[in-house]
Amino acid sequence: MSPNTQRNVGITFRKVPHAQRGELWEMLQVYLRELSAFNKALKPKGNDIPYFRFDLYWRQPAQRFPFFIYSGEERAGFLLLSKGQRTIYGFTGVCVEISEICVTEHFRKQGIGRKALEFALETAEEDGFPLVWSCYVSNVSALRLYYSFASSCQQTGRWHGVITSMTDSHGCDRKNFRLERK
Repeated sequence: MSPNTQRNVGITFRKVPHAQRGELWEMLQVYLRELSAFNKALKPKGNDIPYFRFDLYWRQPAQRFPFFIYSGEERAGFLLLSKGQRTIYGFTGVCVEISEICVTEHFRKQGIGRKALEFALETAEEDGFPLVWSCYVSNVSALRLYYSFASSCQQTGRWHGVITSMTDSHGCDRKNFRLERK
């Protein structure tokens, strides 16, 4: 995985140190509350919505990568990537997975989500693995971004894309994306 700070055309990706995990947790909670509109199984237990993999981002640093996304010096969101052997979204093999991607409301519609996808794809390419992620079908704005991104990657001729559909264990319809080198 690349160094702690990465630049990608005006957007900065900074690895979240353990000392700032509380700040990431707060952002994750806002994000999960938004996602609960698409998945009714995301329910608070006490004040928070559980996210069972959260601590693994610091206990498995060779496999899980938490990033804050900055626009200038302002925190614009976060990106959670994981790498390893997976059977996920109809794919079995070693891959880089976008576990979560969030651009805060104030920064949406500015191309930051696309830059985060580009960063994730560069990470996958650097490691020689496919990139996989999933989206709730009812999350129309995110789905539009993901289709556009996958399509533009395929048009370069360097990437092969696969998009599949599924209904998850909570009854939510999802689209699954996979990009891999041709």
